[in-house]
Amino acid sequence: MCRSMEQKVILTHLYLAVGQLYVPELDKRVALERCKRGVVVLGVKWEDVIIKGRRGEICEARHICSKYLRDCGFDYKTISKVLQRGCHSTSVYSVRTANELYEVDRHFRHKYHRFLNA
Repeated sequence: MCRSMEQKVILTHLYLAVGQLYVPELDKRVALERCKRGVVVLGVKWEDVIIKGRRGEICEARHICSKYLRDCGFDYKTISKVLQRGCHSTSVYSVRTANELYEVDRHFRHKYHRFLNA
């Protein structure tokens, strides 16, 4: 039996045993869609999050998105591409700020949980 045919048989049996194969790209797409829904719950449009805006609620939504995407396994470079930021260091700062705010600010923590429940 050739190697590719053997691999097909294994994948087919795994699919039957588990029900669905793990696809990391699908997980990232689902996380991004959930992020877009969560931003709407916070009262901000997704277009406002990805443009260069410095209003408080937009920055908080951007920090929350960065923290959520990082928790879902995105790397900093990918987060900066998704949120259309300049470089990965902006994402590092945003995630760090969100983690600090989550620890000390009750209002921010409440917003983050509302975001997660969207």
